[in-house]
Amino acid sequence: MLSNPWERLGDSSPFVLVEDKPFVDKFQARFGEDSPFHLQLKLLPEPYIGNKDANIYLLSLNPGFSERDEAIHQKSNFAEAVRKNLSHEKPEYPNYYLDPRFVDAPGAGWWRRKTRWITDQSGEKALSQRVFLVEYSPYHSKQFKPICRGGLLPSVLYSFALVQQAILDRKWIVVMRSFQKWVRHIPQLDGYKYLISLKNPQNPCLSPGNVAEFELLLKEISR
Repeated sequence: MLSNPWERLGDSSPFVLVEDKPFVDKFQARFGEDSPFHLQLKLLPEPYIGNKDANIYLLSLNPGFSERDEAIHQKSNFAEAVRKNLSHEKPEYPNYYLDPRFVDAPGAGWWRRKTRWITDQSGEKALSQRVFLVEYSPYHSKQFKPICRGGLLPSVLYSFALVQQAILDRKWIVVMRSFQKWVRHIPQLDGYKYLISLKNPQNPCLSPGNVAEFELLLKEISR
């Protein structure tokens, strides 16, 4: 397993890893502050969220951005929670967006909207502890666009290694967004026995109507 590059993240903005910086700088030069693709480097990156030892992995695209994100990211207890997550610490709520302390965070609203069919039955703490979200790109923006044309940011190799280990460990993997992007770099996903795809990936919610294996997913989270 590769060493965790996020443990080397600096203490002040712009929050970008040294190895990613040349690629990020070129991208930012192409897409200025008025672009929806512009990376919001005042915010701590979120390459993954939750407990990496969880039995269910969710694969998505990138952390989004809301104007209200800046305020929550500037709170010391929230920043501390993000830092602990980057180091894979295991607090009571590994997915801090489901922590009652951060109920007003924009990300908390997203999680509650997309997972309410599960949390109504399992509770938010169980979901927080038993699901691990991995992003294809770690930096915040209003809309997703690949930072490296035809390639990957150096930091993303670590996230992909986590997914590859999850495959070796036969964990359930739910592709929330862009299966083709994921399988291009992790070909083991193609035909993977424990892969769950959404019926409508344009609406990445974990609902009975969108997840064929919903009862199985609920059982894994509630056990």
